[in-house]
Amino acid sequence: MIGVRKGTLTEERKIAGKLDDSFPIQSDTSPTSTARMQALHALISPRTIAIVGASSDPHKWGGRPIRYLQKFGYQGKIYPVNPKYDTVSGLRCYKSVPELPYEVDLALVILPANMVPDTVRELGTRGVKGIAIFGSGFAEAGATGEALQHDLIQAATESNVRVCGPNCLGIINIHDGIAASTSSALELSELIYEPISIISQSGAIGLASVLNRGQDHGVGFSRLISTGNEADLELADFIDYLVDDPATYVISFYAEGFSRGRRLLSACDRALAAGKPVVGLMAGQTDEGRKSTMSHTGLLAEDEHVMNGLFHQFGIVAAKELDDLYEKTALFSRCRKGGGRQVAVVPTTGGVGSILTDMCITAGLEFPALDEQTCASLSKLLPSFNPINNPLDISGQFAGNAQLVYSCLLAVLRDPNIETCVLVLTIMNYEPLVELLLQEECFPEKPLLILFTGGSLSMPAIKTLEKSQRFPIFWRADKCVEAITDLANFREWGSRRLGRHDEQITSKALDDLGADTSDKMVPLRPLPEMYSRELLRRYGIPVPNEQVVRSREDAMTAASNIGYPVAIKLNNADVTHKTELGGVSLNLRSADDVSKAFDRLEQVCTTANLQLEV
Repeated sequence: MIGVRKGTLTEERKIAGKLDDSFPIQSDTSPTSTARMQALHALISPRTIAIVGASSDPHKWGGRPIRYLQKFGYQGKIYPVNPKYDTVSGLRCYKSVPELPYEVDLALVILPANMVPDTVRELGTRGVKGIAIFGSGFAEAGATGEALQHDLIQAATESNVRVCGPNCLGIINIHDGIAASTSSALELSELIYEPISIISQSGAIGLASVLNRGQDHGVGFSRLISTGNEADLELADFIDYLVDDPATYVISFYAEGFSRGRRLLSACDRALAAGKPVVGLMAGQTDEGRKSTMSHTGLLAEDEHVMNGLFHQFGIVAAKELDDLYEKTALFSRCRKGGGRQVAVVPTTGGVGSILTDMCITAGLEFPALDEQTCASLSKLLPSFNPINNPLDISGQFAGNAQLVYSCLLAVLRDPNIETCVLVLTIMNYEPLVELLLQEECFPEKPLLILFTGGSLSMPAIKTLEKSQRFPIFWRADKCVEAITDLANFREWGSRRLGRHDEQITSKALDDLGADTSDKMVPLRPLPEMYSRELLRRYGIPVPNEQVVRSREDAMTAASNIGYPVAIKLNNADVTHKTELGGVSLNLRSADDVSKAFDRLEQVCTTANLQLEV
C-alpha cells in the first residue's frame, strides 16, 4: 500500500520544519542544563558583582552601574576594577581582574570590544560564573566585529563561563533590588514590582522605554534582561529560567530574530504547561525591518507568516506594538483566572458601549443575554425606563452614582453567562467609584478590564486605579478588545496543551479508526501512518491531503485528483525510517514522475523483501 499526498508545503509544514523534526518538544534536563541554570541565577540574582571598566564619574557608563546599585540598595558586595583608581564611589577599586577575590557571581564588562575576549579569559580564571558585556562593535558591526564575537565565544567556552550580550544593557532585578545596568530609566526615583519579567534583544526597549512607560501607568516588573547579540546565552535560556522563577508570573520578550528556534519553542511550551503566559513582540516583519535588525543585533529575523504560525502553535501571545509589552502583560498578571469569549460591557456612556460592542463582535467575541436572576437584581437597582441588556447602558443621569454603578457591575460579574467584563469610564469624578472598586470585597474570579476614554478631568481617579495594580486598564477600545481575545486564546491554548499531553488514546479510539489492536492501550510499536494521521485530524492538528493506492494506475489517478506537485511514499507499519530505505519521492510534477516513482518503490519493496499491504 503506497500513500500519495500533496507535495506543496502548507504554512504549518514550513513551521514544523523549523523544529528539528521531533515532537513533542522536550526541555533540556542534562547536567549542562543544570550548570546553565546556575549561571543564569548568578546573572540575575548575584551576591557579588565586579564592574570591569569602572569609572569614578557616576554619569559615565562605567560609573552608572555602581551608582544605580547603591541607589536601589543592593545588599551584596561591589568590586570596581580599573587601574586608574584606588577607590570608586567609596569602594576599593582593584587594579586588574587577577586581583579580584574568588567569589564573584557576576562581572559587568564595560570595555572596548577588542579588549573583551582576553578579559573574559581572565575572569574565568577567577571563577566568575556569569558575565554581562555592555560594549558594541561585535557581530552587528560587520566582518571585524563578527571575528571578535567568535573570539569572545571561544574565550567563554574555554573559561567555562556564561555570557549575556555583548551589546546589552545588563540586568535589572527589581524583586531583589539589583540594578546591574547602565539604563537611564534607572534615574527613576523608585522601581515598582509586579511579577512580570521582560527579556529584550534591544536594551533601550526592554530596560528603558517599556520600564519607564510601564511604571508611568502603574505597571511594575520583576526581572528585566537585555540579551543584546546573544553570542552565548539567548532568549530561550532566559525564558526557560523564568518558567521556574517564583518571582515571575508573566514572561514577555522583544526579539529581532533567533538562531535556535527549537530551544525557544521548548521554553515557551514549558511556560504554557506551567500556566505562565508568554507575550512576544517580533521586529523585522518586513524586508526593510529585517535589514534594520541585522545592523542592530546581527540576528536574522524570521518571516511574518512563519512567526504568526509559531506563536499560535505554542501559545505565545503576540504583541503588536511597544505598549503591549506592559499593557498585555499587566492583563495576564492581574487576571489569572477565568476569561473567555462571553463578554459583558458596563458603560457609563451608551455611545462607547455601542462602539465597543461592534468591535468585540467583529473580533469573534460574543454578548450573551444576562441571566434571569441578574436581570431581576438589576431591575431593583435601575429605574424602570433603563433597559436591561448586554451591554448594560446605565443612563447618564445615574452614571455619577458610584454605589449604583458598583452594584450593577457586581451583578453582571456574578452572572453565570458572563466570562469577561469591561467597565467603561469616561469624563466624571470617579474617585468615589474607585474607592468602592478597591475595597476588600471579593470580586468573582472573572477578569474585569477597565477602558478609560476620558481625559484630564478624570485623571486623579484613573491614576489611583493604576497604582493599585488591581485591574488591567486600557486607553484605547481596540487594545481592550484585543486583550479580551488574547486572554480567551490563552485559556484555550492551555486547555489544548493539557489535553494533548494528558489524554490517553485507547484501543476504542483506534477501533473507531479501523485499526486492528487487541491491547488495552496503544502498543509500544509504531502506529500505521494512516491511523496516526487520522488521529491528528481528530485532535485538530492540520495534516496534508492524501490517498492510499495499490497500483501504478491508482497512483496516477490519485495524484491528478489531489493536484501537482505531490509526494509518494511507502506505507508499511514495519518501516519507520522510509527515507533511508528509499521509500519516499518528493516534488512529483507529472503523471510520468508518479509512474516512475511507483516503479522505484516497488523495486525498494522487492530488494527489502517487503510485502505491499492490501
